[in-house]
Amino acid sequence: MLRDGFVVLNADVLFHTRMLEDLVSSRHENALLISYESLAPLGEEEMKVKVRKGVVVEISKRMDPAEADGENVGIVKFGPSGAALLIEHMNALVEGGNLKEWAPRAFGAFAAVQPLHAIGTRGFPWIEIDFPEDYACAQEKILPELNSFSVFSAPSVVQK
Repeated sequence: MLRDGFVVLNADVLFHTRMLEDLVSSRHENALLISYESLAPLGEEEMKVKVRKGVVVEISKRMDPAEADGENVGIVKFGPSGAALLIEHMNALVEGGNLKEWAPRAFGAFAAVQPLHAIGTRGFPWIEIDFPEDYACAQEKILPELNSFSVFSAPSVVQK
């Protein structure tokens, strides 16, 4: 049942399975995967995230990239109490006619009143596929990187 907790997994994200394992096994009931390292500078298309003391304080496409700590991967988990609160936020947004940005706006509203912990990708490869260039990058760069990582190894990356 939805109110028992769930994972939001954007279907246009190609990612290393270890990232999902890290998120789901996190001790935090409510958490969002964030990439502190990016393939390219953050722009208008990317969902930018600001983090303070390990907790998401802002999430928005409209955020100034210079203020962002990283990019939302598009994978988030909510436990039972978090799920109930998020459902309230989503219902209010949909009832208010906010149908194009309702989920990301709901995550931001959630983070304003309840801790949404940031879980880093640890440098594992991933990509959101929105455009033909993303698809080409996924085939030429990300997929070969995914195939080169052992399930038990992690890249050595310094996290914030």
